[in-house]
Formats: sequence, structure tokens, C-alpha cells
Amino acid sequence: MRHLDDGGIVCVVRDTTERHQADDERSRLREQFHLSQRSEALGRLAGGIAHDFNNILGVILGLGDLSLIELEPDHPVRARIERILKAGQRAKYLIDQILAYSRQTLGERTVIDLGADLNGVLEILRATVPSTIDIVLSVAKSRCFVEAGRSQIEQVIMNLCVNAMHAIGQKQGRIDIWLETVDGREVAALEMSPAALRDNSDSGNVQPGPGRANILWMSTPAPRDLIRLSIRDTGTGMDAATLAEIFQPFFTTKPSGTGTGLGLAAVHGIVTAYGGAIRVESEAGVGTQFDVFLPAADGSVEPVEETEELVVTGNRRGRILVVDDEVDLAAVICAKLQNLGHDAVECHHPHKAWTLFRGDPHSFDLLFTDQTMPGMAGDQLAEALRVIRPDLPVIVCSGYGARVGEARLREIGAVALLSKPVTTATLARVVMEALEVNHAETPAPLKVVA
Repeated sequence: MRHLDDGGIVCVVRDTTERHQADDERSRLREQFHLSQRSEALGRLAGGIAHDFNNILGVILGLGDLSLIELEPDHPVRARIERILKAGQRAKYLIDQILAYSRQTLGERTVIDLGADLNGVLEILRATVPSTIDIVLSVAKSRCFVEAGRSQIEQVIMNLCVNAMHAIGQKQGRIDIWLETVDGREVAALEMSPAALRDNSDSGNVQPGPGRANILWMSTPAPRDLIRLSIRDTGTGMDAATLAEIFQPFFTTKPSGTGTGLGLAAVHGIVTAYGGAIRVESEAGVGTQFDVFLPAADGSVEPVEETEELVVTGNRRGRILVVDDEVDLAAVICAKLQNLGHDAVECHHPHKAWTLFRGDPHSFDLLFTDQTMPGMAGDQLAEALRVIRPDLPVIVCSGYGARVGEARLREIGAVALLSKPVTTATLARVVMEALEVNHAETPAPLKVVA
């Protein structure tokens, strides 16, 4: 503003809205980049820990399974072993959370009916929810189908519902859950609107919402048809500082010993890996709402019904080369296979396995190999053995999530990728299927078992 000699005033006004919006967008993208870097580093660390821990769990759970087989039903030690196995399964669930956060295991994708899965999880959850908390469910009549791993989607639902239950605590409260189809283009436009990009530098990607609420977006929804799962609670809610940290691994507001801090980190890992996004709106003292957006599956594809088949059909038995650098784990796998009627040959080094196989390649019906081994990876060993005998079926086992691409697995003749620790039922079924493949005229589709 400038005063003129004749008493006039010159005033220049410049609209800087676009510049501020651009600065806000750069700040938001910079924060997302730093978060992505931190998540990647923690993911690598988590995956390494999970690999070693799954090997240990494989021995504990495997020996427990074998002990139960040999004990009489009324043996006094049986109850103790069952408690060991139960604790081992809890530890396996914790590792699954870590791997889900680091996005290193997703399992086999199928088209699933999210509404049916939601009802199934709530049926289990209602037994543990206090009578002071009401759960209200609303599922749209439209088809809510997604292409994903069933166990991972159920893990997302369970983690968010348990989180809502803990937020309410022992007081009277309510959890509303609804499922619907939405237009991803409208959701993406809302996420990128100027109102959603207002600066709030003290809380990372957290933005002011209506009233005193704060909003956090994790990833940008795809501009396509989406399925939205919303879970709203009347719990304690969160301030902006807390909201900014909730997806960080090991961050928890629960008292010491009552939370791992991995539940929401796992949710973020799973949803992001499936190309989805998460929106969180929370107000301290009022409650929190989580919105999970997942790409809708092709409407022409029907969901696959899950059947729990523990009975193994077929009586084919084979000679199986088991290769794992973990001596105890290799011994456990061989003992299980022998109990199932197979002839298992144990080897602890891939180079020795190659030498053994080369001596009599047609004496083996199947290769069962660990993926991460010193000197030679499991897929490299399988490739080398199939140079000698191209029709050899392969099962790859990994304690580090699905580290080998499906194209590579098919290239080496793998019929299955298993995640450690492998249960006896899974081992029996997959090995039987692999032996059937060995005598089939057409190759079987790759099976990924998380």
C-alpha cells in the first residue's frame, strides 16, 4: 500500500492461494516420502527377524505335533504340550502381523465376498465383546467383492474391531460397522481437495476435520470402483499428535503388556499392498472412524467359497529330498513326512543336495527346499536340479514371506510356496498334491499357502 501526494492510496492485492496450496502439497508429499522410507527400513528389519523366528517356531510346533501323535489321549503330559502349541500359535500370529506390516506375505488371492467374511469375523468377535458395547452392522445390498487373501482381509477386520473395542474399554459404548460400494473418483477428489490439504505441520499428514476432529489419510484411493469398510466407535478418540503415530509399528497407547503396537501397522501394510487406502477421522473424547477403501473385484467373477479340508485324499507315497540349512527344522520336516508314510532324505546344504541328487536323480519324486540358504537359494537349487531332471516337482518353503515372484516359481517347476511354520495338515495336503502333479499330464497351478 502506498500513499500519493494528492491524498490518494494505491493498494495492490495478490492472491497467493495457489502458491500456499502447492506448498502444502509439497509438504504432504515430503512427509509421505519420509514415512515410506522409515516403513521400508523397518520392513526389512521385521522380515529378517521373522525369518529366524519362524524357523524356531517351526521346530517348536513341529516337535509338539509329533509328540501329540505318539502320546495316548489320556497321557498327563498331553495337556502341557497342547498349551505349548497354543502359545506357539500366538507367536505365529505375532509374526504374521510383522510380515503383514512389512508387506512380505499376502498369500493366495481369490475373489471373496467381504460381507460374508465380515459376518464371520463378527460372529467370533461377539463372544469376546463386553455386554456394555453394542455392535451395529450394515451391509449394502450391492456386491461387495474384493480380490485378496481371505486370512489377510479377516485380519484387517479383526484388528480394527479389536482396536475399537479397546478404545471404548469398560464403559457403555457402540461400534458401528458398514460396508458399501463407492466411486473412487469422488473419494480421490475429496482426499485431494484444498480443504484436505490445509497445513498442520505439527502432526505430519493429519489434517483438521469438521469441528475439533482430525483426519489422517494413508495413501490415495484409486479412481475406480471401491469397496468401503467403515468402523466407527464411541471410544476415547485421539488428538492430532496421537493420530499421526497410530500406523507406526510398536506404537501403542495401551498400558504396558496389553498391546503389541502392531495391529494397525499390519492393517496399513495389508491394505496398501492390495492397492487400497485408509482414512481415519478422530476427535478426542468423542470417538474414531476408520474407512478402508479396497479395489472392487470384477463383478462377473463369483467369490470362491473357502472349505477347510483336513482329510488328505490319495495314497501316493514318494521319496522326498528335504533341503534346509536349519538342522533341527529339516529333521522335524523329515519326521513329519515319514509319519505320513513318505521316504524323506534330509540334507542341510544345497550343494550337497545337488551332488546327492545328481548321483541318482530318478530315485526322488519331489524336492522340498527352504528358500533362504547360504551359498545357494532354494529357487536356484530347484533350477539346477531340473536341468538334470526337468519333470521334478518342487515345493519352496520360506520363513521370510513370499520373497520369490510367481513367474520365477513357475519357471523352476514349483507347485507350492509355503510360509513357515508349516502345519502337519498343510504339509500332508500339499505334498500329496505335488506327488499327484508328478504323474499328471498337465502342470498344476501354483499354490501359495501363507
